[in-house]
Amino acid sequence: MNQNLTLIATGIVFNLFWLVSVFGQSQYIWLSVLMLLTSWWFVPGGFQWALLLALPGILMDALLVYFGVYAFAETTFYPQSGLPVWLMVLWLGFSTFLWCIRKLILARTPFLIAALGGPAGAVSYLAGERLGAVMLPLGLLKSAVIIVICWTLFSMLALWWLKRIDKTIYRDVNP
Repeated sequence: MNQNLTLIATGIVFNLFWLVSVFGQSQYIWLSVLMLLTSWWFVPGGFQWALLLALPGILMDALLVYFGVYAFAETTFYPQSGLPVWLMVLWLGFSTFLWCIRKLILARTPFLIAALGGPAGAVSYLAGERLGAVMLPLGLLKSAVIIVICWTLFSMLALWWLKRIDKTIYRDVNP
């Protein structure tokens, strides 16, 4: 399959996963988990990468909750984090999505990844606010600015990690 079709197919599957996670939240978490487990079955390395990248993402969200940027009505797994379980599953899915499109990401300039990553992350949370999945106590504008900054930094971390892992895989395949 060519890279454009791969990107389109992967993007459709991830957006479906996002919708199930955000609309369904805890009620349909079983479906999100099933989709995630299925993707890990078909995507070699996706599970390991998801665990690696989701942890700093979850930590970032927990800090944003701590500082009052986000608020969630429901926190079931670890209430002190302020995060619902479905959001943690969404982070695992997002990380798996990045793993699936890593070749496309690595072929782009870091500036482009930062320029797209920050606003895309913010749009995701602003859409989640409109759908009632997250509350933004600081208001839309202030929250959007903070989220763009955080997601730009997170995008750079993900890109840096992908480059390091790609070099390791390439070195192991071609010693």
